[in-house]
Amino acid sequence: ARGLHFDGVEVVFILGLPDSPSTYLHLAGRTGRQPVLNGTVVTICPGKSHTQLCGWSERLGKLAFTELNIAGLRESIEASRRART
Repeated sequence: ARGLHFDGVEVVFILGLPDSPSTYLHLAGRTGRQPVLNGTVVTICPGKSHTQLCGWSERLGKLAFTELNIAGLRESIEASRRART
């Protein structure tokens, strides 16, 4: 299954860290299709995953990743996890 195709995708949100750099590139590549050809990828992942994501930079064509800390997000995620158990 190849999934869905949408023309003109300008922003892709990736929730969590994919299992490999090639999967990340596949997901992020949705912003590189005609007619956009460039776009923005927002990856939401916890701290340790951000470190791993930055480690993929070389294999992803030396992409630069910017860490953005959102006040209260970590606590909100942890509370959500505790509520599920």
